[in-house]
Amino acid sequence: MGNRYIVDTDVIDEAIVSLKKLQSTCSKYSKSKLPKDNKDKGKTHDESKAFLEKLTASFVEMENLIAKTIEFLGGESESVTQSDKASANEIK
Repeated sequence: MGNRYIVDTDVIDEAIVSLKKLQSTCSKYSKSKLPKDNKDKGKTHDESKAFLEKLTASFVEMENLIAKTIEFLGGESESVTQSDKASANEIK
């Protein structure tokens, strides 16, 4: 016999829901901007702006990673479900 493993698609589906919430949060933060103020000048402001740009880029990358993970898990869940249905049909 070959290797066997059990996949709980409910757990995968729950993980996808959690990942979508996290993705939404990342999306919100990736759109963050520094408030505009005429008094914002100097080195501290420039460093804050550079930090926010790096942080925003990180949130965008995290969003992309989460999207790819959701896509992968969704495909795996669907594949397992189809395989189970095919096996059940063979038994009938």
